[in-house]
Amino acid sequence: MSLDKIEKIVKGLRCPACNGTGLDNEKRHQYEKETGVIAGFKCGECGGTGKMGMFALKPIEGNTEQWRWNSKRNALENPKFGRIQVMAVCDPATGEIKYEAPIYVESRGEVNVVVNDDGKIAFVVQNRHAVIPTEYLNKIWWGSLPEVAEIKQGVTVTELPRGFTTGVMQEAEEETGFKVDPVAQIGNVNSNTAVFGTSPIVTVGKATKIPSDIPPDPGEKILSVLWLTPEETREMDTICGFTDAALRKFRLWTLKQEDLFWKNIGERM
Repeated sequence: MSLDKIEKIVKGLRCPACNGTGLDNEKRHQYEKETGVIAGFKCGECGGTGKMGMFALKPIEGNTEQWRWNSKRNALENPKFGRIQVMAVCDPATGEIKYEAPIYVESRGEVNVVVNDDGKIAFVVQNRHAVIPTEYLNKIWWGSLPEVAEIKQGVTVTELPRGFTTGVMQEAEEETGFKVDPVAQIGNVNSNTAVFGTSPIVTVGKATKIPSDIPPDPGEKILSVLWLTPEETREMDTICGFTDAALRKFRLWTLKQEDLFWKNIGERM
């Protein structure tokens, strides 16, 4: 069975045996070509349905357990996510305070562009519980801020592997299920230059066929891994600004390469 066929069949599956890719344990999963049913296997997270729900959001009662207010910095801090610090934006000549603004300082992050031997690029389809659906915003978002505790949040997004990481390509290996050889660091991207002080690193890597030993992040809801041809990336629609910016940066990088493998990918994007 082709990898493309397997990828279509296993959409929605994520299990400890294959890290959600379904590509390295065919005997256990026994793919059914016609119906897409995964015979004889029930993932502990999705119960065999292949559909994992969105994480729910609810207000925290009382003090938070994971975030702390640092009065010296005027900042809300978390060892994993980073810091939200309120700063005074001043006139450099007079020192006059124009306004107070939040500055988001995140932990080290990467956006990974992972390519396999066939020149296909890896994307993950996952549930992002924090995002307010655009259908709601486009109709209601006038004159007041949305109240996240009172509306149904969360969207399914196709995006490049990305996240907080302590090692190069660590996020890519966790999300694709394969070990990845780093090729180049090609720059940085920023999700909102008005308030984000940190700009995650964009790295390019080549996927191997060796299964990754990095377990899935229990805080994510990844539904599937897609390997798209350069031509297919033109049609891929996403609200992930990191993905759009990193893909553009990747294309510019490929067109400057002497290696025809990379240059050919850029010319086809």
